[in-house]
Amino acid sequence: MESVYSIYAILSNQLLYVSVTMESLEKLTALVEKSQILNGEMFAGIDLDSILDVRDTEPFDSRWITAYKEVEAVWKDSKPSLEEVEYLRKLVFVTVSNLTKHHEISSYVSDDFELIGKSIPLGHENELIKLMHDNYVSGKLPQL
Repeated sequence: MESVYSIYAILSNQLLYVSVTMESLEKLTALVEKSQILNGEMFAGIDLDSILDVRDTEPFDSRWITAYKEVEAVWKDSKPSLEEVEYLRKLVFVTVSNLTKHHEISSYVSDDFELIGKSIPLGHENELIKLMHDNYVSGKLPQL
């Protein structure tokens, strides 16, 4: 069964819809490159240290670790190319770092995108990964 993620971003009062499937990790990357997701509005007025505190406690922390272990186990067995995912992770880190000047949040967000990016070609479905994806594309930082 093919996993499908839908990306929604609001630009100039228009709703942009892009379906991201196993074959279209590059579409997710393009949305980041074009600042259609992960832009200054997402981080405006947010206490980033509080977000980090929430993410470092239960239930978010254990759910993230579980999702990571699931994806890594499948990833290791299937051995797809890491090049696109690594590019996305680095792009997200630099983008968030430039927007926030906060390297710890940049690391967390880039780790999230690595997890999302790996799940797409694997077709791996996980509730937290979907929640993170949906939060990011709607302009919010994921938290439970």
